[in-house]
Amino acid sequence: MDYELIKTNWNSLGVISEDGSYILTTINPPYRDITTNEIKGLVELTYITDRSCSECYNVSEHKLILTNQRAFALAITKETSVDISTKEGKELINNYNITSVPTVLLSKEASAYPSLISVWRNVGSVEKDGILIFRNLDLMQGKYKDLSKNEIIEPKQETVN
Repeated sequence: MDYELIKTNWNSLGVISEDGSYILTTINPPYRDITTNEIKGLVELTYITDRSCSECYNVSEHKLILTNQRAFALAITKETSVDISTKEGKELINNYNITSVPTVLLSKEASAYPSLISVWRNVGSVEKDGILIFRNLDLMQGKYKDLSKNEIIEPKQETVN
């Protein structure tokens, strides 16, 4: 039986070999890399918060976006919340030059998601150690704290005409 829809769109998923076999080359994480026997795409999510900012946006909104099946469908295996007042929080702020909170860090395993990586340069940074940091907090359309000025920022809301 012929499946025209699959045939028509196969070039976005894979290749057709000389013998006519359909070979899937685009694989959504998580998956096992058979050359290293490692599971790729199991992501750890770290929330960086400031408990003194009760009016800041809810940082857990990031998880809803990141795990949405129509968006990025990240497989989050571990979640950690770190406040900037703690030793660990201060180290993360200093090590990664984080200037605004709340925000999130994604483990380097997030790089297995091509759809995420293709847009990440518009919303954050990829650090030398592979960690992804969300930096464009205005996109969340909620209040956040600018750490260098120690003040609450309220992004301008875009109006729809």
